Formats: sequence, C-alpha cells, structure tokens
Amino acid sequence: MAETITLTKLDSAADDIISRFASETGLEGEDTGDAFVFELEDPEDHEVDVTQTLDSIDPDWTDHVGFTDPA
Repeated sequence: MAETITLTKLDSAADDIISRFASETGLEGEDTGDAFVFELEDPEDHEVDVTQTLDSIDPDWTDHVGFTDPA
C-alpha cells in the first residue's frame, strides 16, 4: 500500500489548493519547496480520495498542481 502522496507545485495557485487539500483531508505533510509530501500513516489516511478532493477544491486543479503516484 502507498505510503506517501506527492503534490507538485506548478504555479503560485498551487499553495492555496494544497493548503485546502490538507485542511479538508486532515493530512499533514512536508513542504519541500517544489512539492508537498503527505505521509500516509494511519489506515484512514489511505481512504482519502485525492482526485475527488482536489476536484471539489478546484475543477482545474491539474493546471496548478501535479500529482505523483504514491510510492
């Protein structure tokens, strides 16, 4: 099972979208400058629907945030 979710910042709007994603999902992560890495530590964390959450925040999120498949 995946242990991380990485959201990459494509432009300045990404920070707001990623901040809202963290707030809505309750996930805590680390800002690496170019990306934000969320550690999936609890079983409930693995139930987060990343794309659905991002779609609800901004339907055009893919213009601002990249999504790296979990490792």
